[in-house]
Amino acid sequence: MTTIGCLAGLAVLKLWNAKQVLKTACILSAIALSIALAGDRQLSLWAFPAAGFTISVVFSVVFSLALNSVSKYHGSFSGILCSGIFGGALVPFIVGALGDWVGLRYAMLFLYITLGYLFFYCSLRKATG
Repeated sequence: MTTIGCLAGLAVLKLWNAKQVLKTACILSAIALSIALAGDRQLSLWAFPAAGFTISVVFSVVFSLALNSVSKYHGSFSGILCSGIFGGALVPFIVGALGDWVGLRYAMLFLYITLGYLFFYCSLRKATG
């Protein structure tokens, strides 16, 4: 679902404003995560893949917004971005460490912080294509 979500995010960026796509993806991710964490077992089996799909849409939008923020040297900047995709390695580590301490269900609440930050960022950011 994450691969499909990344591709869908790229396609949606061609149709809608990146700021609106990011806001929508953050909200849908938070809803899917809430259902996955609070729902019963059967509901969680559907909600976790949905959360993966919507969270991966966020990646495409963040990459697009970052590339649109520089006027030249896109190749160098995209290389830095790719090497800086540290959140994909850091956040699971934090969730795992918190999971050992408080339990995995409560540790997954950390994802709300990252989604909240992105939502806050796109709420402040000037609209770009």
